[in-house]
Amino acid sequence: MQNAGTSCNPPAFSWLLALHIAAFLSSAITPAADPQPGPIRVGVLGDSFSDEWGIHVPDAANWVELLAAAKLVDFGPMESFEPPDPRAVGGRSYRHNFALAGANVQHLLRGKSHFTTPAVSLFRAAANGGAFEYGLLEIGGNSVLGSLAHRRTERNWSLFEPGSTAAKHAIANLAASYTEVLDRAAAGTNVKMILATLCDLGSMPVATNGIYVPPLDKAARERLRSNIRVWNERIRALAAERGYGVMEIWDWWETIRTEPLQIGEQHVDAEVALTVDGIHPTRIGHALLANRFLAALAAEPYEDSRAKPLTPGQMLALFNLDTSPSTVEQ
Repeated sequence: MQNAGTSCNPPAFSWLLALHIAAFLSSAITPAADPQPGPIRVGVLGDSFSDEWGIHVPDAANWVELLAAAKLVDFGPMESFEPPDPRAVGGRSYRHNFALAGANVQHLLRGKSHFTTPAVSLFRAAANGGAFEYGLLEIGGNSVLGSLAHRRTERNWSLFEPGSTAAKHAIANLAASYTEVLDRAAAGTNVKMILATLCDLGSMPVATNGIYVPPLDKAARERLRSNIRVWNERIRALAAERGYGVMEIWDWWETIRTEPLQIGEQHVDAEVALTVDGIHPTRIGHALLANRFLAALAAEPYEDSRAKPLTPGQMLALFNLDTSPSTVEQ
């Protein structure tokens, strides 16, 4: 005998249960839709590798400008800026590109002068507003280059022996500031960060041509290379710990240096991939960097299906794109 308030209809119950099971199975075997349809929206914290070049130098373009002109990545509209925004020095920039030529890690945290807003604060405000889904941190090269002018062993990355107390101390100090940038810029936001490794400064002409730093002998260059390798391992470990992606810039330079590429009729080796200062990439060098960024998006942990690594032909097309300001207005 059944209570009046607790009776159930077995056929109706079975039908509802079957419906729920079918819905569950359908969701389990149906590929998930891309959570962020539309263009890949990116914010950048960095130095002159990522700060726009074409605003200052006719026909020049870096990887940010190339990807924006190709409409493969959205860095926001091109705008003019006024103080206290640090990008006012350059005059114009993509709204979500907070990279600053000449910046080191401390510049991102404190501002390049007492009259500018720290780049991490601008990045954080945009991230909190949902302006972009990915963020790139490409910084540290100027911190290392700046150390090379110091004659004191405990300050100069080319003087301290890899694995020494001085080396560990210097790398730990840089790591503390670098981690502070990450925490202040992105911790607690929904932005998926990508960390860029440092390029191989010790094997690049900048280490010997005397333009930015005193020329280094072979032993000093090898010490510098070893210490940057340790730093890059630190970056990769931090990315793994936090579930971030990695953009491999060290490997980019190693590949050009040891395995010259043929892109269409363009032969890409160390001579054509760098400008005369021996460190900044040329337009074709930046086309290769653009591909490295897309590869970082396509790889674990994000595996973004919208990011397709470029074929040699596509890289050549990217190299030939018109990136003048009038063509990229949004």
